[in-house]
Amino acid sequence: MKSYAKIVILFVVFLFISILLGGITAYWFQFISCKKTAEKLDYVPAIKPVRFLVYGSSSGTVSCHFSLYDRNSREIASIERSWNGGALYVDFATVSFNKTVLQFPLRIYSDYSKGGVSLKRYYLIDGICRIYSQFGEEPDEIKKIRRLCVFAFTASKLPFYKKYTSIKTIRLTSVPMGRICAIYISSDGNITILPD
Repeated sequence: MKSYAKIVILFVVFLFISILLGGITAYWFQFISCKKTAEKLDYVPAIKPVRFLVYGSSSGTVSCHFSLYDRNSREIASIERSWNGGALYVDFATVSFNKTVLQFPLRIYSDYSKGGVSLKRYYLIDGICRIYSQFGEEPDEIKKIRRLCVFAFTASKLPFYKKYTSIKTIRLTSVPMGRICAIYISSDGNITILPD
């Protein structure tokens, strides 16, 4: 009976080590692939992926109209609702390899509701990252942007990729209420809020 228990323990340890090494290998492969993709990316355009209008806040709620756009300024999605809280924020998942910096809207949330609304489901559709895409773009460029987008979302949660990924937070309620504004992302990855 003791030898059977040893065999089971050895099998479980072997299985655990195999899964751990497989995971590390998969993430390492993903990292190398994304780094090469970023180096081959032809051009990262400046984009205006977000327009928003904060209607106002009262009695512990803040209301906002929030829209996502592609590079051709076509609306991809629109969210209009009220959140509990007094301030609204947008988190951006950032991926940075050398001079290539891309920002992807991750979620919108208030200071009271940290979960918020996930934004990637609105623009990462059918293998296309719609905020960086435009009509007639080469399929290879679409695949490169998608690969970096997925890497930004998954790797930003892992501590060993912190040199290449991060989360940037932008406060939407820092602008005057009732004014339509846009979030601009420059070709070098800087995020700016300006009146639209």
